[in-house]
Amino acid sequence: MEKEIVKRLAPTKDTLTLLFSLSGNVCAFPECSSALFGGDNTFIGQVCHIESAKQGGERFNPESSNEDRRQFSNLMVMCYEHHKVTDNVEVYTTEKMRQIKADHENSFRAAPTYATPDQIDGVAQIELQKSLVTIQHNIEKVSAVQNEQTQMMKQILAAVQNEKAEKISKTDFDKQIDAINSLRISFQHKAAISLFRKMIAEEWDNLPPRERYRVTANLGIMHLDLLEDEEAAGYFIDSHAYQPEDPKAIGWAILGYSLIGDAESARELIKKGLEINPKDVGIYGALVRLNRNLSLKEIIEMVPADIRKHPEVAFEIARAAQLKGDYETAITWGQVALDNASDSKYELRAVLGTIILDSIRNPYHVVTSQISHDTRSKAGYIVELYSKAWDEIKNTDLRESRVWFLINRSVARTYLEDFEGSYQDAKEALSHRRDSFSLRHVAISAARIKREKEAMSIMDELKPLLLGSDLHELEHFHGQLY
Repeated sequence: MEKEIVKRLAPTKDTLTLLFSLSGNVCAFPECSSALFGGDNTFIGQVCHIESAKQGGERFNPESSNEDRRQFSNLMVMCYEHHKVTDNVEVYTTEKMRQIKADHENSFRAAPTYATPDQIDGVAQIELQKSLVTIQHNIEKVSAVQNEQTQMMKQILAAVQNEKAEKISKTDFDKQIDAINSLRISFQHKAAISLFRKMIAEEWDNLPPRERYRVTANLGIMHLDLLEDEEAAGYFIDSHAYQPEDPKAIGWAILGYSLIGDAESARELIKKGLEINPKDVGIYGALVRLNRNLSLKEIIEMVPADIRKHPEVAFEIARAAQLKGDYETAITWGQVALDNASDSKYELRAVLGTIILDSIRNPYHVVTSQISHDTRSKAGYIVELYSKAWDEIKNTDLRESRVWFLINRSVARTYLEDFEGSYQDAKEALSHRRDSFSLRHVAISAARIKREKEAMSIMDELKPLLLGSDLHELEHFHGQLY
């Protein structure tokens, strides 16, 4: 049986409720009277593990599972000072800590003191964030020697690049390409595409192979940003012909073949690319993408440890885990990608939000209002991720292709029972893109807040756009509103 990757799971709200009911609102350390919540309900204590949730941590037990480590029996609440004191494992053994926990909780069993829902929500949010961002416990650490070698290699490469920069001045074509690319940075993709096409029409015969590569590759990137995969694939594959031995060009061609489903051509280029540059991040990202049929352990092990945390690779590992239904691992690696990214954070935030949303998605719970505290906390984080992602691109050329940010934020709001906010998100999505996807969500969210006339009007508009089971489902929903 494959051994699970050690990772810190947040305690459920039910676990926290029980834990605090037997805490007396004071630190569990003997004779300590430090309060756990301040006068303004701020949590000033710490939820502590008896057996660490981190490999190599205090009293870590390799025989326990990730689920075992977040159970009530392995948790206690202390002040910061005594949490640090008990890091001395020679004095505070597992048995000693369990005895301290039992003695403290037994003194409050006769008269439990329940924390308020707001207090539990606050602690749960803190623990959830720790679970999401404490990524170093879920990834193999690179040794000090490897780090030193990596830094040395960076210095050598930087020196080589500086030497080349001194010898090769930029051509006028390079400067034009750089100027056009600056439009992408400000999300003016359509203007950039138009200018590149003009350059092809007017200057193509005069462009050397390196500049032809830059133009076609950048056109591919622009179309990819706009989610126009077929156009992007064509440009990526074409660009490789102008720089056939360049690892970057090989990487774009691999992506192009992947987008059109030509795995065989992609695999051939992966082999070639890694022979040229065994540490190419883009090629390893493609390698992960093309081997999603393997176990996660096998996928992770095929990538050198020192580049697994690179956003491009971590993103692909997250997607592989998501497709396998291993949402905790997917969330961990999605957070790795986001935390290590220097740009394009809007996309990584949205992807992480999607993974977490998939992990909690259960429409039955929304309808019956049977939503756990843990689910609410995750939904709050999802809304935050999509809000930041949308704010970054809502006034740009990417807006129309990213209305799904708003739709998924609308869905997440339903788990917070913010049905009016959910409706407003769906309406905003529809204002940017009036397709069956947006129409369907407006109809559902309008019906949920008793706007039956609007919902039926939207469904009448939607009906000609649907076929088969989708149409049957719509007619059934329409009938329920009469």
